[in-house]
Amino acid sequence: MMKYKGYTATLEYDEADKIIVGKVVGIKAIIVFDGLNTQELTMKFHNSIDFYLQTCKERGVQPNKPYSGKFMLRMQPNQHAIIAYQSQQAGISMNNYVIKRALADCEI
Repeated sequence: MMKYKGYTATLEYDEADKIIVGKVVGIKAIIVFDGLNTQELTMKFHNSIDFYLQTCKERGVQPNKPYSGKFMLRMQPNQHAIIAYQSQQAGISMNNYVIKRALADCEI
């Protein structure tokens, strides 16, 4: 994983082309880059983000922002009470309890 100016990219090795492919995650825009080594990947990642931000500026559009990590959830008071009780029994915060339960079947 790589980070630059608040954007995050995941990396995957492409066996067929013998390169490492990066993809910016957490935004709607599609930004991909590749490289043969970490130096080249870093340079291309930074250039891709800078190009994206400059292009948005020139077009007068707001660039997609990465997810902030904040998620507001509304629920019935009895549901809130249940989650509060279950998270207390698990010995973790409600926030961590909800994340753990929500992602239980996901591979991240």
